[in-house]
Amino acid sequence: FFPLVNVSWTNQECVEPDMTLTYTQLRALSADAVEGATDIFLSINGEVIINSPTFVGAQAYRAQTEEFSYHVPVDSLFLQICNDTVVDVDHDPCAGDGLYVMLAPLPVGTHTLRFGGAFPSMGFTTDAQYTIHVVAP
Repeated sequence: FFPLVNVSWTNQECVEPDMTLTYTQLRALSADAVEGATDIFLSINGEVIINSPTFVGAQAYRAQTEEFSYHVPVDSLFLQICNDTVVDVDHDPCAGDGLYVMLAPLPVGTHTLRFGGAFPSMGFTTDAQYTIHVVAP
């Protein structure tokens, strides 16, 4: 089970310094981002499974979170790669949305999964490749 594309929103990501959004508003931001996703793809061992230039048809892979929260400590790698102006903080409320795939167990051997997509409105593209070695139990 893994995301082809996904996002989460908290008040930490709001552009306006004193803006505080409700969970419902954060969920709407997450939904808008995912509904605007393009170029969604998945291939397994080079075989194209999903190749969708638009969100149309991707709804079948969609999952949205209930309200959640999390804590990011000061020494977190997350802070180092995202935004060094963020401080030790509790993120509450949070809302997430995305397009996810759950694969049936793969046969014994080495497999390559390649997946991703784009969020044009956010200027963000993801292209991930996993190499998985499945062994007999």
